[in-house]
Amino acid sequence: MASEKCKACGERVPSAKEACCYCGAKPSTRRSSISLVILGLVVVAVFSRAMEMAKTGSHGLSMYVPW
Repeated sequence: MASEKCKACGERVPSAKEACCYCGAKPSTRRSSISLVILGLVVVAVFSRAMEMAKTGSHGLSMYVPW
Protein backbone atom coordinates (compact mmCIF):
# COMPACT_ATOMS: atom_id res chain seq x y z
CA MET A 1 0.00 0.00 0.00
CA ALA A 2 1.32 3.45 -0.89
CA SER A 3 1.86 6.01 1.83
CA GLU A 4 2.00 9.78 1.79
CA LYS A 5 3.45 12.38 4.13
CA CYS A 6 0.86 14.26 6.18
CA LYS A 7 1.08 17.97 5.40
CA ALA A 8 0.04 18.91 8.94
CA CYS A 9 2.32 16.74 11.11
CA GLY A 10 4.78 15.16 8.66
CA GLU A 11 4.09 11.52 9.59
CA ARG A 12 3.74 8.83 6.91
CA VAL A 13 0.12 7.69 6.53
CA PRO A 14 -1.56 5.30 4.08
CA SER A 15 -2.89 7.21 1.07
CA ALA A 16 -6.26 5.43 1.35
CA LYS A 17 -6.97 7.06 4.73
CA GLU A 18 -9.56 9.82 4.98
CA ALA A 19 -7.63 11.49 7.81
CA CYS A 20 -4.17 11.31 9.36
CA CYS A 21 -3.88 8.53 12.00
CA TYR A 22 -1.64 10.74 14.14
CA CYS A 23 -3.10 14.26 14.08
CA GLY A 24 -6.53 13.77 12.45
CA ALA A 25 -5.89 16.26 9.63
CA LYS A 26 -7.77 15.60 6.42
CA PRO A 27 -5.67 15.41 3.25
CA SER A 28 -5.98 18.41 0.99
CA THR A 29 -7.01 17.70 -2.55
CA ARG A 30 -5.37 19.44 -5.44
CA ARG A 31 -8.68 19.50 -7.29
CA SER A 32 -10.33 21.73 -4.69
CA SER A 33 -7.43 24.20 -4.85
CA ILE A 34 -7.59 24.39 -8.63
CA SER A 35 -11.37 24.84 -8.50
CA LEU A 36 -11.01 27.79 -6.13
CA VAL A 37 -8.44 29.45 -8.40
CA ILE A 38 -10.68 29.03 -11.45
CA LEU A 39 -13.69 30.35 -9.54
CA GLY A 40 -11.67 33.37 -8.43
CA LEU A 41 -10.59 34.13 -12.00
CA VAL A 42 -14.21 33.92 -13.22
CA VAL A 43 -15.37 36.29 -10.48
CA VAL A 44 -12.63 38.80 -11.33
CA ALA A 45 -13.46 38.61 -15.05
CA VAL A 46 -17.18 39.15 -14.46
CA PHE A 47 -16.55 42.01 -12.03
CA SER A 48 -14.12 43.78 -14.36
CA ARG A 49 -16.56 43.42 -17.28
CA ALA A 50 -19.36 44.88 -15.14
CA MET A 51 -17.16 47.81 -14.14
CA GLU A 52 -16.22 48.44 -17.77
CA MET A 53 -19.87 48.43 -18.81
CA ALA A 54 -20.77 50.81 -15.97
CA LYS A 55 -18.07 53.29 -17.02
CA THR A 56 -19.03 53.36 -20.69
CA GLY A 57 -22.77 52.99 -20.23
CA SER A 58 -22.65 50.12 -22.69
CA HIS A 59 -24.54 46.90 -22.32
CA GLY A 60 -22.37 45.03 -24.76
CA LEU A 61 -24.95 45.23 -27.51
CA SER A 62 -23.96 46.75 -30.80
CA MET A 63 -26.89 47.89 -32.87
CA TYR A 64 -26.85 49.76 -36.13
CA VAL A 65 -29.46 52.49 -36.15
CA PRO A 66 -29.70 54.07 -39.63
CA TRP A 67 -31.26 57.37 -38.56
